Amino acid sequence: MMTWILRSVLFMAILCNHVYATTLADLKPHTPTGQPWNEQWFYYFNDPKVGYFKISMQTFIYADDPELKERGYLHLVYTPLEGDIRTYDYLYNDVEVSAKPETDHGFVFRIPGVAEMTETSIRINTPEFSFSSELTGPHQHYWRLNKGASPYSLLTSLPNVANRWFVFSLATPAHYTFSADYAQHQGSASTYIDKGWSTSQATNYAFVMATEAERQLMLAGGSDEGFAIEMWAGRYRSSDHSMTFLPSVAGLTVERTLQPCEGKLNMVLKGLGKELRINARANMEDFEDSTLPSLQVFNAEYPSAKTMNAQIDVELYRFGKLKETAHFPQGALEFGGGMHCNAQ
Repeated sequence: MMTWILRSVLFMAILCNHVYATTLADLKPHTPTGQPWNEQWFYYFNDPKVGYFKISMQTFIYADDPELKERGYLHLVYTPLEGDIRTYDYLYNDVEVSAKPETDHGFVFRIPGVAEMTETSIRINTPEFSFSSELTGPHQHYWRLNKGASPYSLLTSLPNVANRWFVFSLATPAHYTFSADYAQHQGSASTYIDKGWSTSQATNYAFVMATEAERQLMLAGGSDEGFAIEMWAGRYRSSDHSMTFLPSVAGLTVERTLQPCEGKLNMVLKGLGKELRINARANMEDFEDSTLPSLQVFNAEYPSAKTMNAQIDVELYRFGKLKETAHFPQGALEFGGGMHCNAQ
């Protein structure tokens, strides 16, 4: 009976998806809806000859700030194919965010004298490094119809769910340059882009992502304080195959084994006549605890452990027959909230 009820709820959410779901316009900044507050843009650039660059620009309001002042956060992680992982974090009192009213999803995020991000470009200059990028080709959106809908469909738009999130692009071609005292790179990259805004940290979550020009993978799952049922959704896309899995309840059409203290995730997603198996693993020393917004803004109990140095293997089945395998030598793997190692 419970299984039927859950499936009915999910079916109705999917039917309503195109009416109430997030859209591409949500790439624009939002007006804070509470305190604390966080809004974040994430860009992952993968140059297969160099490695991954992750850039996030965020606004936030501290929980105890009587001025309700929106501040800025700049985050860059460089994960080369070989060598040391480099992380940069900067907090700023002054930040400017605005929407471009004449565009569908245009925006400007500016930290005066330091950084500017728009829907097509990024420019950053700090004493430690400089980075610039231009998106040069079409976006590979997650959905075909409502291109900006969340992988979780309507679930992230329910009024009691604090976390809003969607995937803007699984892969967008880009040209980039990076310069620091230890490395200088420029070239072409495949870019994964997602966007989120919230007034609290997710209760628990895990995330897997890899982007290449010819194939991409995204898997996300967890629960929110306003929706306690653990849900998973994901998509794999290549030049020959594409599989999208609607949000599913762990234990029904999702089998998962999480070992965050060993840096491992094994997942099986099942649908009508299709199955996707994912194995992701990384060395524990390659994970780094991210504390903003989790600890610093939301006063959460646990941070988020993140790496872009995971190896990921994928097997794709149709009607029980293996159709494709893929190996990603680098990709993102994250465990947060109750799925963090410290919570086990």
